[in-house]
Amino acid sequence: MLFSRMLRSIWEEADDIRRLSCALLDYWGDLKLMEGTSIRLRPLDERDLDAMYRWHSDTELIRYMQAYQDPPITHSQIEKRIQKSLAGSHDRVDMIIESKDGQRAGVVYLQDIDYRNRKAEIGVIVGEHDQQGKGMGTEAVEMILQVGFERLSLHRIYGSIDPANVPSIRVFENLGFTRDGALREDWWANGQPWDAIIYSMLSHEYFARHERGN
Repeated sequence: MLFSRMLRSIWEEADDIRRLSCALLDYWGDLKLMEGTSIRLRPLDERDLDAMYRWHSDTELIRYMQAYQDPPITHSQIEKRIQKSLAGSHDRVDMIIESKDGQRAGVVYLQDIDYRNRKAEIGVIVGEHDQQGKGMGTEAVEMILQVGFERLSLHRIYGSIDPANVPSIRVFENLGFTRDGALREDWWANGQPWDAIIYSMLSHEYFARHERGN
């Protein structure tokens, strides 16, 4: 009897994973332009190679980014990321942020999508300096949350932020993320360890916030 219950539990879990995987594949199948209030999001493609490399090589932009500081990202790595995105990646969603008149401004993404535990990490870069400070990052995060919770049925979306990255902290707090805590010396760059603050949002918090119209 115990073995039967265990086997049924395993199959139910596997079925949940298959459904989420299918949702992501369906999402990529009809991935298209998303229109926001002041921005729009479109899928990452080959046109964005040079801009993506420039953003990820900009020391002013990447000083808070755990993944790209040490060693510096290469042109080839960016190209592989774009090809993975175009192929319909199972573990990430990349969307380019554009102004309403079509000017490329940055990128927002979900990465490390975990089907079993229904979670993903969120990140955003407003790479064009003349587009910063206009609320584009906040709106882009809000739009990619919609993808994660409404399209992919994720339960938890989280971000890992350098404590000195005040603009990103402000974005997450303004959108209703909860500060889960701090990880001491969680990542290594420039010859020294750095702390990280974890912010997260759960699906029921997202839907409750939208029901209230916030």
